Amino acid sequence: YNKVEEDTAVKYTVRRKLTSTSSAWERLDNGIGKVANATKDGSIVQNDFDNIYPWKDIISYNYDTNTKQITAYYGDSNFKFDGSNGEVLTKIPEFYYKRWQDGEYEYQSISKYPLPGYSKSEEFSVGRYLSSYDDTLHSKSGVLPQAHKTVAWFRTESNKLGEDFGQMDYHIFLIQMLYLVEYADYDSQATLGKGPAYLPQSKNEVALVAENNTNRIILSNASAAEFIVGQYLNIGNSISSGALFSDRKVIKKEPYNENGVVGTALYFDGSPIDISLGEYAFSLYQYMGQTDFLGMKSGTLNNDGKHSMIYRGMEDLYGMLWQFVDGVSVYDNDIYVCSNKEEYEDNKYDGCYKHIGYQLSGNGKIMNFGYDPLYSLFTLPVSVMTSIDYGVKDHIYRIQGGDLIYAVGGNYVRANAGLYATNVQISSNTSGNHLGSRLIKY
Repeated sequence: YNKVEEDTAVKYTVRRKLTSTSSAWERLDNGIGKVANATKDGSIVQNDFDNIYPWKDIISYNYDTNTKQITAYYGDSNFKFDGSNGEVLTKIPEFYYKRWQDGEYEYQSISKYPLPGYSKSEEFSVGRYLSSYDDTLHSKSGVLPQAHKTVAWFRTESNKLGEDFGQMDYHIFLIQMLYLVEYADYDSQATLGKGPAYLPQSKNEVALVAENNTNRIILSNASAAEFIVGQYLNIGNSISSGALFSDRKVIKKEPYNENGVVGTALYFDGSPIDISLGEYAFSLYQYMGQTDFLGMKSGTLNNDGKHSMIYRGMEDLYGMLWQFVDGVSVYDNDIYVCSNKEEYEDNKYDGCYKHIGYQLSGNGKIMNFGYDPLYSLFTLPVSVMTSIDYGVKDHIYRIQGGDLIYAVGGNYVRANAGLYATNVQISSNTSGNHLGSRLIKY
């Protein structure tokens, strides 16, 4: 780079008291006075970081995994969201960062240049979308994300795309830092949008009427209100065992009042099916690409909790599926971390995996994250509140004991989801319809 004298002072810093009950951070240094907004309806909003490095240079692009070539950048005439011109990845340029605590405050800071005490984040790319699968993993619009696989399966399939590919790992903490320095608030649902975290996934939305050879399900008015036209639903008896009928698109809703039953008829596409009394409707995941219209802008087109969100070219970092984080192993409350892709392994507690100098919190609303100066990038929860909603806002889900895997983001857990939501109740052999993955390219 061509450094000039004034560059040595250019840094964007936020700080927050360790005892704070607010999710907000204070801006310092060159961040003072800066404004960061995300759209909640597709309209244009003010965001000063659109013109500040590295945020301004984050960009999505198409990549051919066979030729190992970039085929187009967002804005080029041949750029495609649907994967027809290669995988859709989002490039994050190199930058320098520092995270520290002084006993009263925690600080996080980002600079374009190598300031004293700052570490370098090399350029990397992430899947714009959650990973999908046909014969291989993809990052592309217009398909459903892949779930029902273990962390090891996603690791293996991600690596098959090339030696420089893997699944999400410690880079999630860099993405969190980029977000936090930009928006200066832990509450990503408030700043970026709710995301799809409020889609229905309970046993409350039950069929009130049995019908054969039909393309509708009769629900109570309250249950039907949980669904919107255009949403994809499933019908069955158990979320965990899978749906009897999957991925049916809601095409219209009409009032229903027959034979003493009052409710709403939810019409869906596909071939007619038989509906039994007591079967229920629920959502697992939606087709990706809802935020394509926003391009490189952050936010959502509809902040009703049923539509996707995006942060600078990364769709649904929370709210759709819990996303595995490779290179983090938890045993009981002890945390072990590794940042070498070649050595990622389940239930590993030696070698590349180093013990962090604090213990993981229990279950509840996150209040604070731990800090180890030797591994300052790794930001894991150390304290929670079980009944009061303040602090980070997001939730950590914990079980105690044994070998556990780390995941972030949250699925349809409503206000508990967010960029910092944490799941540490997964063993290495766990797969489920709530677990997915995202590609990383080094």
